[in-house]
Amino acid sequence: LLIKHGAVMEEAQGWERPAYYEPGKVTNIEAYDYYGNYGFSKNERNNYAELLKREHTFGRPEYHDLVRSEALACRNKAALFDISSFGKFYLCGAQSQEAANFLFTANLNGEVNKTVYTCTLNKCGGVEADCTVTSIEAGSGTVADPIFQRKGFYI
Repeated sequence: LLIKHGAVMEEAQGWERPAYYEPGKVTNIEAYDYYGNYGFSKNERNNYAELLKREHTFGRPEYHDLVRSEALACRNKAALFDISSFGKFYLCGAQSQEAANFLFTANLNGEVNKTVYTCTLNKCGGVEADCTVTSIEAGSGTVADPIFQRKGFYI
């Protein structure tokens, strides 16, 4: 459905999602060819791969103005974002602050309802994930207001 409305899809963290939209255009997407392996014939032409190569630049990509107009529409009108590819977790319990201090590089000892952009690192100091973490108070039990004791974190 999205492709029929001009979506140019991309992969991020194993999820396929629209990168941007080209109004009035529909990209022909060939069946996946497994690079000509496993008994599949390699596609003679891959329109989609050619389309994605437009991103390979040190300058502004061709679609820059399309993304700009989408961003302005979000700012000045209304927009819906599908964030289902992002994890959503609650970290709560008696030692949630200690766990947050261990897991994340940012200082999360701050005020409640403050969102912080932070990373998790592996034992070699490499980035395993970047995420936003919001410190939250115990709630009344709704989906957006979970019950737990003491301070918690929404990741």
